[in-house]
Amino acid sequence: MTSLAVVEPLLATYGLALSGLSFAAWIFAFETRKTFKGGIFWNAWRIIASSVLFFTANQLVLVYGAVYGTSFTVSAVSESLEALATAFLLTGFYLFYKAWNPRAPPAKG
Repeated sequence: MTSLAVVEPLLATYGLALSGLSFAAWIFAFETRKTFKGGIFWNAWRIIASSVLFFTANQLVLVYGAVYGTSFTVSAVSESLEALATAFLLTGFYLFYKAWNPRAPPAKG
């Protein structure tokens, strides 16, 4: 029987704490999204809430790397999830901006 030796115990603990915070942020975003149901901000908050799930998954991949050791695959998956989460978050913010300000201000000059 082999025992599990954690490669980076402090990093694993920190990653678990951050994934818990990310999950709590998702719950907050999900509940906020429900307040806008059928409104102009509904779609924006749906995308923003989804982005936080990718940030949570990224933290769990980092925990996996801290426990079992990091590799190219773990780093690639982590970076991909972070990029996907950032793209979703920026898309959500853009949709939020479009709903809030549907027309661009007139050009000066």
